[in-house]
This record gives sequence, C-alpha cells and structure tokens, in this order.
Amino acid sequence: DLGRYDESLRVLDEAIEVGTRSGEPGWLFSAYIQRGTVLLWIGRPTEAIGVIDESTRKFAEIAELPLLKYAQITLAEAHGEMRHPDLDRIRSLLETAEEGALADPKLGVSISIVDLERRVLEGADDSFDKAYEGFLEARTHLGKAEEPMLDLRAEIARAQALQQRGKTFESETVARIAATLAQEKDLPEFEARAWAVASEAQRSAGRSTEAERLHRRAREALDRAAQRIKDEEMRQGFLDRPVFRSIRKAPEAQRSSGEQRLFAIYDMLRILNSETDPDVLLETMLDMALDVVQAERGLILLRDGDGDDAKYSVRLARNLEKQTIDDAAEFSRNVVLRAGAGKAVLAIDTGQD
Repeated sequence: DLGRYDESLRVLDEAIEVGTRSGEPGWLFSAYIQRGTVLLWIGRPTEAIGVIDESTRKFAEIAELPLLKYAQITLAEAHGEMRHPDLDRIRSLLETAEEGALADPKLGVSISIVDLERRVLEGADDSFDKAYEGFLEARTHLGKAEEPMLDLRAEIARAQALQQRGKTFESETVARIAATLAQEKDLPEFEARAWAVASEAQRSAGRSTEAERLHRRAREALDRAAQRIKDEEMRQGFLDRPVFRSIRKAPEAQRSSGEQRLFAIYDMLRILNSETDPDVLLETMLDMALDVVQAERGLILLRDGDGDDAKYSVRLARNLEKQTIDDAAEFSRNVVLRAGAGKAVLAIDTGQD
C-alpha cells in the first residue's frame, strides 16, 4: 500500500522460500497471488499472469475458494494492464470469479472495480452506469471500512467514463475529488491518475492552460510515487505502465522522430538485458516497435536456418486476422532478408513487392 514495490517483492520472495520449506500450500498460494499483484504494479503483467497461472494449477485442488477467486481477479487485472487488453478474456475471468463470491463482500467489491476499469478500456462498449451502481451496492456491504485504494480506482474509472461521454465538467469534478482523497491518503500514483483525467477534461473543454497545469500536477505526483521504488529497473517498469501513458506522453510528444527512435532503442536494450522469458521479450519488443512507428498492426517472424535454406515463421502478431498472418508468412521472406541486411524497405503493395 505504501508503493514500495521493490521491497514488497523482496519480502514476498523470502516468504515464498520459507513457505516452500514449511509446506503450507494455502499460505504459499496466497504469497504467489500477492507476488503476481506486485509484478502487475511494476509493469510486468505477462510475468504476473505466468506466476498466477502456474500457482493456480499447482494449488487449485487444495486452495480455499476465496484464494482461487482472488487469483482470477488478479489475472483479469493483469490482462487489463497489457498494451492490447483482451476484453473478452477479462470479462470471462470476472464472470468466473463472481460465481460463488457473493458471501465475501471484499471479493464482490474487487470484482466490481476491475469490471469498471474494463469498461473504460479502448474498445469496450458495455454500460458503465449500471456497473457503477453494482459497485456502490457491493461497497455498502463493507460498511464503513476504509478502502481508499478500492474507492479511488472506482472513482477514477467513473471520471474516465464521464470523459468518454463528453461530460467534461462532471468528469473533472469527480477526478478532482479523487485526487484530493489520494493526497489525504498519501497515494501519489492514484493522485497522478486522477489529475491526468482532470487535465484531459480541461483540454477537451478548450482550456489548454489549465490542462497543462493539471498535467504538471499529475507528473509531479507520478514522480513522487516512482521515487518510492529504489530499484531502478522496477521503477522504470512502474512508469512504463499503460495507465501512466497519458501522463508521460506530453514530454515525449516534443521529441523529434529521431529522438523517439533513440529512446525506443534504449528501452529495447534495457528489456533485452533484464527479461529472461523469450515470449515476454518478443511481446514487449513488438509493442515497443508499434508504439514508436505509430502502427496499429504488426508481427514478428523468426528465422530457422541460414542462407538460402532459411525459413521464416510468424511467432507473434498484433491485430491481424489469421488469413493475413498466413499470407504474411508467404510473402515476407524477401522483405525480411533485405531488412536484415540493413536496407530500409518501403512496401506499397506487399503482395507484389
């Protein structure tokens, strides 16, 4: 809760080691779920999904039902933190978590919040208001218990939903209240997100000066949150999370295209030196490449063999239909060979080129 995620991860790793020796499966499963949550907060959603999936398979038959539900909720959160969230997968996980969860008020509230956050993701078309009413009802079952992080997440999602519907005044009002609460509870990362929504509302209303002022407040709060993470790599992962993209976007927008590519290469080198999972590495690289060239679709081909005998197969694709992926495997070989030789390729008609 203090935002010291590097310290939290270290303590959890020690706890998992102790739990493994002592043979307490339920306690160990809980530690793995918490580890997945921390990985999520430091910008490693794919790794979080792997940790929770593996531990769920290992402990599913002996774990208590609430732990299994929290594992599903955390998986849904992790999918929501991906650069290209799978909305259907998130919905499916939440529906599964909701089955039999009514007896636990905290579970009900957690499910409602992740569902609210899903509904404001790009591409979602579900009604927000009805889900927000469901959250308020679930929240009453917790009584007067203080849950500032849960309340803030719900209100920030509500402000985003209002903004998406063009209700800029209401959006800014809700966002400012959330930012004030986050300040009071010393939760700077949520303060940053709230100020960012308020800034966007001002920008949409044509008040650019006030929008810039609020954006600076968002950036200052985010910097305060990042300073709590002493590990440099984890701090950078935290800052790279999609939820902070709008806060960090303004300075990047002022860079030249050459500077943006240079920063992208730096980020790729950092990932190459730190990521050990090849699937996570390829996924991150593709997302970075799409971001830097502002493309909507892309794919990665892997080479098998050398010279004229080399064969290429599609390992990963983003926003492409299966037929398009199959076609790409057929006609991309010469393009890849030329690009691999250091030659720029501009293809007008990829089928002919």
